Amino acid sequence: MLLLVATVANKAQRLEVRMLHHDVVSLSTGTGDPGRDASDYLNLKSTRHMVLPRGFVVAGGGVAQIRLNAATTGILAPGKALYLPTERRARLSSLFDGHPTVRIYPLAEPAQIDFPVICDLGGGLRNPMAMAPTSMQQGLDPSALLRRMYQSLESVFVRLPGRSRRIKSSIFERIVPTHFACEFTAAEHHSNTDIARRAAMSRAHFGRVFQAAFGQGPMEFRRCVRIANAFALLRLTSATTHLVAEAVGYQDRTAFSRAFSAVAGVTPAECRALSLPDRVRRKAVTSYPWKH
Repeated sequence: MLLLVATVANKAQRLEVRMLHHDVVSLSTGTGDPGRDASDYLNLKSTRHMVLPRGFVVAGGGVAQIRLNAATTGILAPGKALYLPTERRARLSSLFDGHPTVRIYPLAEPAQIDFPVICDLGGGLRNPMAMAPTSMQQGLDPSALLRRMYQSLESVFVRLPGRSRRIKSSIFERIVPTHFACEFTAAEHHSNTDIARRAAMSRAHFGRVFQAAFGQGPMEFRRCVRIANAFALLRLTSATTHLVAEAVGYQDRTAFSRAFSAVAGVTPAECRALSLPDRVRRKAVTSYPWKH
């Protein structure tokens, strides 16, 4: 697979949401004004069973839980975008009482990537703790987001081991889907051996390739994703620390508090007690708001 960083000339589209029955929603796309956002809001006050179009899904105002199939259920926190290469039936719901608003950005033309990808709103894949303000992002352009994702994937491709493009392409097609598994389903308990098996690599070789591609080993990466999701849940919901710990994959509250403090630099209680001005100020300084 060869990645080409190209300009995507998709025009803005408007989603028409049509209620079928109860909480089942069908999404269809229609051509809208080119200057308008290619998105519609979906308020997740209740579970929605729906067909997601090819494109990006972005959550704001809370933390969304998305079930793509029986084996793939993950968390989408503010600041993250889920890219779907094909139309997918999914179940969307809110984690606890955050009531996130999901925004859909459809793409009219097929993209070059044929597997799901989780990236931040700047298109990057290397910062698992990228976060966004609690309000829904304004002015996002699906074409620009797709270009940035291509650029980030190309930078991952360049960092992969191998002297020829053919070898790099083979590794790329196996390692990038594991990034999605490590981030979107970080709360699930998969060992490095299990994930390495998906990439058809030994555990040691997988660890080295993942480190080269994304700047962190797979276990460290998943821990950072879990803590970032916990940070969002503590700030955006009133769920207890124990419930938040379980939601992000920790069965033991003490182990969760220890890991949270090591990564965030504050305890879960201190995170929840942060004042809004402090939180806004810290996020304005860096994408790692808790390390200042």
